[in-house]
Amino acid sequence: MGTTPHTVTAVAERPAVKHPKYRKTLKPFKSVGGRATSRRRLNPTSGLFILSILLLLYFVAFPIAGMFVQSLRDTEGGLTLGNYADFVTSERLMRATLNTIVVSVATGVGSVLIATPLAFGVARTNMWGKGLVRFAVLVCFASPPFLMTLAYIFIAGPNAGYLNVLLRSAFGLNTTEGPIDVFSLGGFVLLAVPHAVALVFVMMLPAFGTMDASLEEASRIAGAGPLQTVWRISLPTMRAAMMAGGLLTFSHALAMYATPQILGIDVLTVSMRRSILIDGDFGQAATIAAVSAVLSMTVLYFYRRSVSAGMRYQTITGKGLRIASLDLRRGRHLLGSIGLLYAVFGALMPYSLMIAISFMKVPTGGLVASNLTFANYGTILGDHTVRLALYNSLILGVGAATVIAVLGFLLAYIVTKTELRGRAWVDYLTVLPLGIAGTAFAVGVIVTNLETSARALGLYASVWILLVAYIGRYIPFGMRTAQVALLQVSRELGEASRVSGASQLRTLWHIALPLVRAGVSYAWILAFVQAFAEVSASAILAGPTTQVSAIALIGLWQGTDGLQCASALGVLMFLLTMSLVVLAQRLGGQSIVPRNAS
Repeated sequence: MGTTPHTVTAVAERPAVKHPKYRKTLKPFKSVGGRATSRRRLNPTSGLFILSILLLLYFVAFPIAGMFVQSLRDTEGGLTLGNYADFVTSERLMRATLNTIVVSVATGVGSVLIATPLAFGVARTNMWGKGLVRFAVLVCFASPPFLMTLAYIFIAGPNAGYLNVLLRSAFGLNTTEGPIDVFSLGGFVLLAVPHAVALVFVMMLPAFGTMDASLEEASRIAGAGPLQTVWRISLPTMRAAMMAGGLLTFSHALAMYATPQILGIDVLTVSMRRSILIDGDFGQAATIAAVSAVLSMTVLYFYRRSVSAGMRYQTITGKGLRIASLDLRRGRHLLGSIGLLYAVFGALMPYSLMIAISFMKVPTGGLVASNLTFANYGTILGDHTVRLALYNSLILGVGAATVIAVLGFLLAYIVTKTELRGRAWVDYLTVLPLGIAGTAFAVGVIVTNLETSARALGLYASVWILLVAYIGRYIPFGMRTAQVALLQVSRELGEASRVSGASQLRTLWHIALPLVRAGVSYAWILAFVQAFAEVSASAILAGPTTQVSAIALIGLWQGTDGLQCASALGVLMFLLTMSLVVLAQRLGGQSIVPRNAS
């Protein structure tokens, strides 16, 4: 609808709008020559948005850019491609690259092959053991992957691993090692898969739960059996989601540090730390970080494309859809067996054993009264280094989660509720850290705080540089969670507030924030859980006086009575993260693994 000149004049001559709560905030504008003009000035809301974007550049863009710039510098500060030439000609680094790609591909494929039937079974069938699968997924999702690694060293260590001892005794093997060796590429994959399966499961469960059952019913009416229907109808419909899950877990495995470090496997993340702390070659570390980042961002690009491609497989329209459970007959027990194996080997066995060992005097002494003690918990709580590490992790976790929740909300508001130019770049920039290994990101943080004017802040070698790295790495949690919540809030609410006389800042505070408070709280808890157990960036940035809990746990494992004390600390960290995830589910109003996927 258009507006006549007379209407504009009439509006222009009206007095300021007054509101009993907001007073005089909507001021009249003057008409000059028949044109409505306003005096432009920087209001508090615009200043807040600009500050948010500047912080995003500092926390995310500058470290990534600094990482690439440093990889192109020689020892005298000039530009060179020699670092990349050294990388290509290094046999050790090429082997580490190959190991990284092999493990990442195997983890991505394996997680999809396991998670897809489990998610389909829980969401769409009468599969046996659904509750057990949900429990296992929640445990694997909430616990840091390196805790699984420590647990399986007890189980499948080549010498004294309980499973190896049992197998050698059962089959009469005359050897002191094997037959299973967790300290291998295959062992790395097996330890990375449970957490990756949880990621894919959480992604695919809602997709399967909202698929129209009429497609499967049409297949059954045409004479296809249950397995044919699943193979020809259900799985092809979820092809895009399967691809997205595989690419996401590929990137996740690419960024893992603690597991290969504990297992002694040379991958790119481990080589990065060696280049800085052992070789003292910062240029080589930046080059490795750049190569790792390119691999990760390439995968992230295809991940985003696969998510977009999922539009071709939409089955939810404006028409009503039917969501029904598929009767698998005898197949329900086959899916239930897969779920049982995942629950046993991915959650129940490793963490039960870790809890048991945390109370043992000697790990090989068994669960007898004379071998049980609380001394391991007393040791870790009485160790000044461990207490300092837990304190640092708590402070960093709370600080990072708070900044991430607030900054993520503001960035999400910019992307979803404003017309600012460049907001699409803000959207893309906030997702980049998901595709970059923590060790690689830490290299960029060091460059930013040593080679730029940010050096004046004096953050390097302090605990606060860890805070910068944590915020940059996990800002996607805050932004994406708030973005999903804000997309459900109609623009009309904000417009009504503005018409009533409220400024944009008051609208942001009194309208938008209260409506998405649960989502922001959920993002805070998730960010805290991730930051509290962060290990990859901490391995590069933490020093003797800036230890964090994950690094302290690895240190305990390598010391005297390491298995028992590391288990005790691992149990405490696991209980804390599980408690926070349960709290996140209540505050967010929805479960990470919902009982009703539809």
